[in-house]
Amino acid sequence: MRAAIPKRGLPMDLFHELVAFPELIADPNFTVELPMIREEEVRGPVPAGARYRHPREWWRLDRRLLEVVETIRVETPADLLGLLPDGVPESFTSADIAALSGRPRHLAMRAAFCLQRSGATRCTGRRGRLQTYERVSATDQ
Repeated sequence: MRAAIPKRGLPMDLFHELVAFPELIADPNFTVELPMIREEEVRGPVPAGARYRHPREWWRLDRRLLEVVETIRVETPADLLGLLPDGVPESFTSADIAALSGRPRHLAMRAAFCLQRSGATRCTGRRGRLQTYERVSATDQ
């Protein structure tokens, strides 16, 4: 058996799940807590006779929590903006988010959708085929 290094996640990955209910973030009684953790994955050889569509030499035997690094609380739409990578300009597109985060384009599009539907940003027009967004200030809400 050997221990493997787990995938590295970013707080921005929350948008994969949040896309189903982005309007709830604006509700004052709704809060999301996002624990950032370190875990260990224990792998071992696949037992003889096990069949998979894509054969492999190992399978996951266990996952162990090593530590909770931090917990991020999302209570308001403005908190969602904190999940974006550093350096996002005042007027941005989903392509800007994808380029700065190093994450896939579909995740950046989900992030832009969630930000707009929650009220943290608004659509201001287009840059080519991409919609442009800008942050909504607290006085505009």
